[in-house]
Amino acid sequence: MIRLLFLLALVPLLHAGEPVFNWELAQFLATPDSQVVDLDCVVMVQRSSITFKPVADGANGGYAARLTVTQGLATLADTTWERLDHIAVDEVLRPEQKIPDMISLRLPAGKMRLTLTLSDLVTGESRTKSQGTTLLELWRGPSVSDIRLGVSHAEPAQDGPFLRNGMRMVPYADAIYGQGLPVIHGLVETYNVTTADSALWTARVLSEMQSLLFSTRPRLVSEQRTIPGGFLVSFEQDVSELASGSYFLEVMLLDRNQVAQATTRRAVWIHNPGVVREAEEQRMGEYDHFSAEQVEEEWSSVRLLTDMQQQRTWESLDLNGRRDFLANFWMKRDPDPRTLVNEARVQHRLRVEQANARYGRKDQPGYVTDRGRVLVMYGEPAQISRDYNTLITRFNFQLQNELGMDPGESIARDRVNNFELWTYEDKDNSVFIFVDTHGFQQYELVHSTMPGEYIDPRWVRKLYTR
Repeated sequence: MIRLLFLLALVPLLHAGEPVFNWELAQFLATPDSQVVDLDCVVMVQRSSITFKPVADGANGGYAARLTVTQGLATLADTTWERLDHIAVDEVLRPEQKIPDMISLRLPAGKMRLTLTLSDLVTGESRTKSQGTTLLELWRGPSVSDIRLGVSHAEPAQDGPFLRNGMRMVPYADAIYGQGLPVIHGLVETYNVTTADSALWTARVLSEMQSLLFSTRPRLVSEQRTIPGGFLVSFEQDVSELASGSYFLEVMLLDRNQVAQATTRRAVWIHNPGVVREAEEQRMGEYDHFSAEQVEEEWSSVRLLTDMQQQRTWESLDLNGRRDFLANFWMKRDPDPRTLVNEARVQHRLRVEQANARYGRKDQPGYVTDRGRVLVMYGEPAQISRDYNTLITRFNFQLQNELGMDPGESIARDRVNNFELWTYEDKDNSVFIFVDTHGFQQYELVHSTMPGEYIDPRWVRKLYTR
């Protein structure tokens, strides 16, 4: 704890260094039937990391922020702002004190990179963080926005900071609850739902292994339509009795038959020192209580990340050996063992969920399809093209060669099966080509330039319908 003594002659500056901050993104649909997204960038700045300059009634400090959004070589947004702070003479500055901040941008759908720089207003020292994100292209049917976390429930408001469609909730980017902040507060929006009766909400807290801990129907704060066919909903959940560790917070939209129509989820961290022993036991023996069916279900998606030797090892193990295999598999891939969450596992599970939501059918989970497998293994591609002209421009020579066409000749558009061309710019511009060869929306991987992936020099024949 730092007690501030304002001795102007002896302490000209209360120097802290670079601003320390966390930031999170939450996306919402801007307008109905649009390809435009409202992206909320939530920032939490550690107050004690800001340099304060003593003045007569205390000390003044603050930071300047610059947020840029780029897509390839194009700059979509470049926004700057300042936040000022003041410490009274007798005020005590604690390390856990944070300054909440938020800026909202309206952006087109697509893959982009955000870069945020915070500069100390007194010293000019700065810190920069960057992250990539993909804004959703379409919101078809009943759907739910991202969850925006807060430190208190949303209240009606027409002006001021932290607004979302007539409601204000102080945001929270740290996503750490428990001791000192025992209640999770969240805000979501629903789209393409016309009546409150058909929008039955359930909030669930899951362990990192996706075991259900408890669920509750959130409190509907406002039934005001935020967009035609949609509602804004806030909810809260007490987590004071949960053991320390990483969890998922999930909100589901159900129909009148209690069938899930849409789901949104995000990771949260619980810190309750009073039950830390239980948390340690849970982390050390997470798989010990898994049934044979649960172990096989877990392996079915993990298998996509393994090589042939690991798969042979798996086949040779009994149930306990397979439990140990899964625990060790993720332990070795934890990018930062110091944190409560295994970021690699979280990323994998989110990719599996995305694959299931996009490509799953009643008789088949999405991650076992060709497109789903590639999404789980490599993440979101930089670009997905279904454009015929793009394909012809890039592969016309191969098309002409394989099909015996004359120079300058090209296949008529109506002779080409539906296809998707995925490009991974961060992996040497490797491509995956998926074709709906039978016309049933079951896209097959016909060729890839990714090392170790399926290669077919004559793939163009599967593209061409005779």
